[in-house]
Amino acid sequence: MSLMDKIILRAQQNRQRIVLPESLEERTLTAADHALADGLADIILIGNEQEIFALADKLGLKHVDKATIIDPANSPKTEEYAQLLFQLRQKKGMTIEEARRKVMDPLYFGCLIIKSGDADGQISGALSTTGDTLRPALQIIKCAPGISCVSGAMLLLTQAPEYGEEGVLVVGDVAVTPVPDAAQLAQIAVCTAQTARSVAGFADPRVAMLLPKMQAIVQKNRELEALIADIRNADTGTVRLGAFTSVAVHWLPGMIQAFQAAPQFRQISLEKLVEAVLSGQVKYCP
Repeated sequence: MSLMDKIILRAQQNRQRIVLPESLEERTLTAADHALADGLADIILIGNEQEIFALADKLGLKHVDKATIIDPANSPKTEEYAQLLFQLRQKKGMTIEEARRKVMDPLYFGCLIIKSGDADGQISGALSTTGDTLRPALQIIKCAPGISCVSGAMLLLTQAPEYGEEGVLVVGDVAVTPVPDAAQLAQIAVCTAQTARSVAGFADPRVAMLLPKMQAIVQKNRELEALIADIRNADTGTVRLGAFTSVAVHWLPGMIQAFQAAPQFRQISLEKLVEAVLSGQVKYCP
């Protein structure tokens, strides 16, 4: 069974309530229709019901009527959510009037549904910028305890079983924090390992840090030691860490090959890893 088949099966066996605030975006509504048809999730669409059904008819979608449709303009919970947003943000200067305006934004409304316990997750970004997508999530749902920076992770499914775990790689994305410090890199590494476990099913994730100019960082102020300490102190279970220097992350395949060709970096104590990096044993990938 492929990884995607396993993910689909898990979704069907443990259906979650997923909010789609960009309900009038064609790809989003089509994906919602497929998810409803396959029983992958209980879908909540935010928007005007007539407009949503009109678009569904135009696209020939047959299952949108199985979704829950909520329009902030007439929902009985709109004022309740506005009060919740006001409570969460009043110390930051938000007034109740501003909260009532914000709650009409589907991105804010969806996050408030989750915060209230009425949904489990939200998918957006097809129409909205990264900043607009993350802002309400950070203001309302916030990061997990112990995590202060946002990062993403992508599943890279290859046809080469010698890479990663049977051809599957989980690639952490620092685009939201383009110049992370040591502590933030440690958090991103930890979160990527957790994603590898929970989403990809990796029993024992190996984390390779693909960092440009790592040697310069180490020589300048030994930030890597703080990074290692942060990872060690995190409650993550066993995380195997490999570190490499490179001029760019485009060299992912070469780095993976070097990682696999260097068993001394596959399962190594954190103390030894620091020694290896500081002593220059970490090699540039050609």
